[in-house]
Amino acid sequence: MRKLGVAVIALWTAGLIACGSFLYSRFMESIDFGMFTQAWTRIGSGDLYPVTSLRGDFLHVHFELLLWPLSLLAAIYPNPLVLVWVQALALGACGLVVMLWAFAVIEQRLPLGRSRLVAAVALLVAIVINPISYEVMAQDFHFGPVGATFILLAAYALWRDRTSWAWIFVALCLITSDVSASFVIGLGLSALLVRRTRRSGVLMVAAGIGWLVLVTLLHADTGSHLRTGYAYLAGHPIGSGLGGVAAVSVGILGHPGRAGGMLWRRIPAMLYFLRPGGVIGLLSPWGLGIPLVVLVESALQHNPVFIDASFQNVMATSFVMIGTVLVLSALASKPLRGVPRPRAAGVLTGLVLISCLSFAAAELPGAFVHETAGGAVVSPATAAALGRALGKTPPDAEVIVALEVMGRFSARESVYPYFVIARRYPIDRRRIVVVLVRSLSTSGAAARGELPAIRWLRAHGAKVLVNSAGVQAVLWMPDTGRRSVKLPGL
Repeated sequence: MRKLGVAVIALWTAGLIACGSFLYSRFMESIDFGMFTQAWTRIGSGDLYPVTSLRGDFLHVHFELLLWPLSLLAAIYPNPLVLVWVQALALGACGLVVMLWAFAVIEQRLPLGRSRLVAAVALLVAIVINPISYEVMAQDFHFGPVGATFILLAAYALWRDRTSWAWIFVALCLITSDVSASFVIGLGLSALLVRRTRRSGVLMVAAGIGWLVLVTLLHADTGSHLRTGYAYLAGHPIGSGLGGVAAVSVGILGHPGRAGGMLWRRIPAMLYFLRPGGVIGLLSPWGLGIPLVVLVESALQHNPVFIDASFQNVMATSFVMIGTVLVLSALASKPLRGVPRPRAAGVLTGLVLISCLSFAAAELPGAFVHETAGGAVVSPATAAALGRALGKTPPDAEVIVALEVMGRFSARESVYPYFVIARRYPIDRRRIVVVLVRSLSTSGAAARGELPAIRWLRAHGAKVLVNSAGVQAVLWMPDTGRRSVKLPGL
């Protein structure tokens, strides 16, 4: 049974890699991918403290320390496609840990025979058809899936009483980002609910809180948007750092209705990440802690993008899935005063699988489309034109590029996203390449003809590099002494 599971997960992971590579070939990588690409390239070339044009002081945004050792890969294979593969492998590793943990539970609690096989096949189907994994691949690169892998490994080790290994994986999880501290706190809460792991649970909650305090004291959490995303909970403007955290905490305790009202409105969004895992997994201690912390943290953010982002909440689905296996296997393995509980467990398993299948049928068709692309996939002709534009862009040039496709143009020191509203861009280099995509950047506002920004640049001496399949790219050499340029919007 395990060999079958490993084979299925391996093929599924290969499919994720293929999906990610396809999206990369179509230039379906946006600004978040660009941020990581720029930092990954800079660190890989020897700049150990990158201050990037897209993200500023990279270290102090989310304290993603793992990017430094990961950037060693840039010296071996200096292609940002590596980041796509790393994310796909992380998702595959999550699936593998879920499978191994669930199979261990099934083998412990179910008799050898048809019931085991049915449970194993149902689990593998639920993993492979889960739309959340495919959505993550379509949402640029993020460390969420990597952190999810380590926290799953830590939880599995703790469940198996391998405490030393659990702490190693907790440490690896923490260096993925400041957000990973909430994963550790969630795991600690789960461990607190299980008698034999309560001591570890207390220590893990303390470790997660301690990491948050450290990151906050270092002002390395600017990407979490405490002042803008959670100030409403305090009821007044707040500062950054521990003072802001304290103000939010006091605000929640003094006016719980604010938090409760927001969570009530976000219940459908939270259920989105629970349904692929079966929902009932919340009844298990191991399926409760991390989904509770992760989803509540995302749901309380004023900006709905955090609760809608699959990369932000993917680990919740994995833990609920484990919890569902634990609940169903417990139901099936213990008789209760003549009530046929195994039969009830089988019926409930079927209902859970039907729910997963219906969710996948509704969500999979749109899972591979990046939200910034306006619900469209870049066509082969447009991707080919973008490839020509990238090939004609000098390595030392500054690039101003359409937000939706800027990821692959970001392996350089100076790159900026083009917005449809007129704005001023700094001039960092003697040569500037501007790349716009008519069908994406304008959302239909200019179906034909030159875009206003390209027209303005050509009027000021820019040379056309590409003008086909909706892609308009020019090379411009600004006058010496000019420090910025305001490009027209639409």
